[in-house]
Amino acid sequence: MFTRKLIASTVAAATLAGGGLAVAALNPLSSAGAQEHTATTTPAPSTSKAAHRARGVLSDVLDGLVAKGTLTQAQADAVTAGVKAEVKTHRQGHRLNRREVVQLVADTIHVPVTDLVAQLKDGQSIAEVAQAHHVDPKTVTDALVARGTQRIDQAVASGKLDATRAARLKARLPQLADRIVNHKRPS
Repeated sequence: MFTRKLIASTVAAATLAGGGLAVAALNPLSSAGAQEHTATTTPAPSTSKAAHRARGVLSDVLDGLVAKGTLTQAQADAVTAGVKAEVKTHRQGHRLNRREVVQLVADTIHVPVTDLVAQLKDGQSIAEVAQAHHVDPKTVTDALVARGTQRIDQAVASGKLDATRAARLKARLPQLADRIVNHKRPS
């Protein structure tokens, strides 16, 4: 019984803490400036409201379980450390995905990544940058869909994704790629 409660609380905490990451997954170019590598030793703390709420909810849930005697403080600390490590891994993965998308787009348009990022920061969409370099935005969309399909197929082959979910994700790729290509950074 205790193990089930521990697992359930860990899953609940991970779900709550990871909820804010779902937004980032929908638009990998929402912070195109993140493509530039900076040499920092510690990541900047997250300032999103969702991240603060998730940390607060996780702390509240774990504190309640410790107070009830369901968990010891050491177990609660272990859950917190595990969730933080998982969130860090997901953030690194999203950062790599954004970089991969920006690199793919830059290669497709035949511009340096730094130029693409600068134009995106100036408020242009990828479609506008592509047209300015005499590349059809549909070519960029097709490249994104092809790469997304390749990544999904790799996940299926490695057993990380089942075929049903893969088919649903593949069906959504054209719409997502179109959103990415036509997205303009807010002023």
